[in-house]
Amino acid sequence: MTRGNVTTEMLRHVPDAAEAALAARDAMQSASRRRAVATETAHHLIDNAFAVEKAEKDAASAELAASIRRLGAKAVPVDDIADLCHLPPHSVRALIDQPTATIERVLSADPAREETHQIGAR
Repeated sequence: MTRGNVTTEMLRHVPDAAEAALAARDAMQSASRRRAVATETAHHLIDNAFAVEKAEKDAASAELAASIRRLGAKAVPVDDIADLCHLPPHSVRALIDQPTATIERVLSADPAREETHQIGAR
């Protein structure tokens, strides 16, 4: 039997093709949802990594300042401490002299830090 250019055999395959088309569309939408979930998860992992890095750096910075103060209390010369820690001597002196000073505050007050950082020294 023929309807125009469509045969009965062709019509018999249409439901299968329609099911295949719907399944393919669903697969594409599922892939997009999985990508969106994976992207969101990756963003959360990156945010967590930044938070962990900051916490680790804060802890290390506090330990460095405490260690510098202990070395200063043991009368280790400031220049030796500065060489050991790769810090400018006046920053080491400020940490020793100011018990509440932080590494970040001392270094941010150092006008030479920008220049030496660019040159690659200390």
